[in-house]
Amino acid sequence: MRKDEGLLQTAITTIGLAVPEQIARDSATSYVTDVNDDLDTVAYLDSLKMLGNLCSDQGKLAEAEEMYQRALKGKEKALGAEHTSTLRTVNNLGNLYADQGKLAEAEEMYQRALKGNEKARGPAIHLLTAGDGDRWERDFSARQ
Repeated sequence: MRKDEGLLQTAITTIGLAVPEQIARDSATSYVTDVNDDLDTVAYLDSLKMLGNLCSDQGKLAEAEEMYQRALKGKEKALGAEHTSTLRTVNNLGNLYADQGKLAEAEEMYQRALKGNEKARGPAIHLLTAGDGDRWERDFSARQ
């Protein structure tokens, strides 16, 4: 990875996580849509997912869907379709589809995320709430 690509990824992630002002968020969203998708590193892909979260929170559902789709495509390529990070993006896309009223698509994403997580983590995964997933994954990773 070139040095400027690493800085770009750091900047996108920092803006997505730390800047609460609406103007800065709008700037980050418009900036990342112009970035070349050749940057398919996990940090960049996570940044796309986080920008999808920002867009969704702002009610910009079409833009959120674009960010999630780009992140999902890249994660499937870089990590595989059944990686837990990929499956979190699948779940986010399901949430977005539910918010858009696209219930058949939402169910498809939720089923994919559930089946993938059951395969990766075991059948008890369905007992977790969505908010517990990240915490549980850190605990699970620490035990391995």
